[in-house]
Amino acid sequence: MHTRIIALVNQKGGVGKTTTAANLGACLASLKQKTLLVDLDPQSNLSLHFGMKVHKIEKSINELLLDENIKFKDVVVNTGIDNLELIPANIELSSAEMELVNVVGRERVLKDVLDDILKKNKYDFVIIDCSPSLGLLTLNALTTAEEVFIPLQAEYFALQGLGRLLKTVELVKNRLNPELELTGIIPCMFDVRRSLSWEVLEKVRSFFRESVFKTIIRVNVNLAEAPGYGQSILTYAPGSHGAKDYLQLAKEVIRKGKRDLKTREKTSAEKLVESDKIKFLNKKTRILVVDDEAGICDLLKECFSEFTSNVYIANDFKQAVKHLKKGLLDILILDVSLPGKDGFDLAEWVKKQDYLMDLPIIMITGVKKDRNSVVRAMEIGIDKYVIKPFNLKRLIIDVNNVLDPTYKKSKLKKPM
Repeated sequence: MHTRIIALVNQKGGVGKTTTAANLGACLASLKQKTLLVDLDPQSNLSLHFGMKVHKIEKSINELLLDENIKFKDVVVNTGIDNLELIPANIELSSAEMELVNVVGRERVLKDVLDDILKKNKYDFVIIDCSPSLGLLTLNALTTAEEVFIPLQAEYFALQGLGRLLKTVELVKNRLNPELELTGIIPCMFDVRRSLSWEVLEKVRSFFRESVFKTIIRVNVNLAEAPGYGQSILTYAPGSHGAKDYLQLAKEVIRKGKRDLKTREKTSAEKLVESDKIKFLNKKTRILVVDDEAGICDLLKECFSEFTSNVYIANDFKQAVKHLKKGLLDILILDVSLPGKDGFDLAEWVKKQDYLMDLPIIMITGVKKDRNSVVRAMEIGIDKYVIKPFNLKRLIIDVNNVLDPTYKKSKLKKPM
């Protein structure tokens, strides 16, 4: 039996991270999966979720990290649920980050203190609930874990800051923990009545594809009430949507193991970097990405960072023109929907500038091609017209192809 170690991470608060840690753990336990929860958040919400009086805890994760005389058996507690145990936290953990700064190998302390118990394969799952930050405690979780789950709220700013989080995961993987993989995006607090929720979900799936769980966690008042009674959703409201959703998620987590997820189509550029398919997109390439959603810009910047660090961001027409007037660009990637003047207006402005008229343009749209928009794109001289949800790997190839000096302009086909 191999223990799957999962870090639940999101530097944004209030996205359902602790709720997911508690209820996913309880549901895995109900499916006869021996599970250990680790509360690595000084707010101690995971411990409170199971009715612990955190101000009375004498030995917690804080002591385990900082006191060599404290062992695993001294801090682990039973949650009252079969197959589910917990290492609790309290407010004292807030000082651990400062105390760990002077510790040799400070980013591996959690891994070291859990190593012996993990080698015994006593647990099927270890789930680490991280604090809403990317500090030293979260770094310890990422160094210890093999998998990263990101709970994501289906709202307008859902993708905001994800670029930094993904970059942190990538750095930890490259420097400290080569086994680390992003293996799950969990849509949480999902309001099925709002079209915005479905639009955000579509956008997230277009970027992360198979990494996004099929199960969505719907908004449910019982999920908010359960911690007040010190219970999991399975105990508090077993017939609720929340219980059904988390039980379904637990089954999907078991079914969709890490080995299976590693065979998914990668959204990063790792395979392309190693292949000979990408010849014209390189470290000297200068890219301007124009999109009114900062989260999308961050993700595209992260996507192209495997090839070049010269990726510039603009969120509207005015910012884009400011970049374009410098004239130091090799390709423009823009969304058709911009505040005020749209992507077509920006593309037309570009083609009217003598020094930019040969700049390759790839336009991204969230709607299906229609005759008028395709004809307009052809008339302007847009090189590629991409429809969301798109494949990031395919987009990288498209950018490479458009940068090819032999690429024939205006390959868009006029609709009949």
